[in-house]
Amino acid sequence: MVLLAVTDFDTDADGGCGAELLRNTLGFLVTLCVTVMLEAAVAFVSSRGSISDERPRSAMSYLLYARLGMSSR
Repeated sequence: MVLLAVTDFDTDADGGCGAELLRNTLGFLVTLCVTVMLEAAVAFVSSRGSISDERPRSAMSYLLYARLGMSSR
């Protein structure tokens, strides 16, 4: 967030790379937000249920596959 406030994204200059920097910064922030939400979901789902009752954690495999897909980018 500090990078967005400090950096001058001059997209009108000839030969400038402001548009690419802005696109990469926004892509990074979106990826970061999705990763944080997936980690929170994994932590929440893993704390449900008990040793003998694993049904509340049945969605864990889907969350782990989604996290694997995000980390391979």
